Order: sequence, then C-alpha cells, then structure tokens
Amino acid sequence: MHTRTRIQAWDDWLSRSGAALGCGARVEYEHFYFMLEAPSAGLGVGIAPWPYVTDDIRFGKLTAPLGSLESGHEYVALRRARRTKKSSIFCDWIAKEAQDFRESVPTSSTNPDPSP
Repeated sequence: MHTRTRIQAWDDWLSRSGAALGCGARVEYEHFYFMLEAPSAGLGVGIAPWPYVTDDIRFGKLTAPLGSLESGHEYVALRRARRTKKSSIFCDWIAKEAQDFRESVPTSSTNPDPSP
C-alpha cells in the first residue's frame, strides 16, 4: 500500500534496501491517513515516511519489521535574502525540531531510521 503522492515509494525502498521481496498487488490511497489505517486493520503492508508512523510504531499499532531507510528527500525552508526576525525564529525552531526528532529515533539497520 502507498499513497498517490508517493507512487514510487516501494520501488525506491526496494532499490535502496537491496531487498528481494515478493510484492502482491499494489493498492493506492489518496491520503496517508487512509493508507496507514489499512495496515493497522490487517489489510496489508504499507510504506510511509518515518515521521508519519513513529508514534504508531512506538505504541504498537504498526510495526517496521524490516526497519527503514533514508529516503534521500530533504525539506527546505526558503526565505528572502533580507531575513526577518519572524523567518529567523521559524527556521531556528524548525531546525531544532528536526534535530530533536532525529535524535529520538533508533539508527541501527534492524531498528527503524528516520524516514523511508
């Protein structure tokens, strides 16, 4: 299972992981919320960015039996050359949140990493 916004997620994961998994029919969902509810209900296996599933994994609603891999995707905040106080506060805050999140997740290959 995957979302329409990340149609290549399984192909990317398989390529990065080097895993040889037999995949059944792929089911596409419009939104991550619906896609994540399906595996929670036992309807199959889904793929999602680590930040979207970290709490569900932590509380046992979902599992990540093969762990997770870095996706190679990055988030950026663009701002004008003339930096305002508000944009600086926001960028400092978002950088700290990202660092705190990154430090809160396991980093071994047997435990999930920040984002698939």
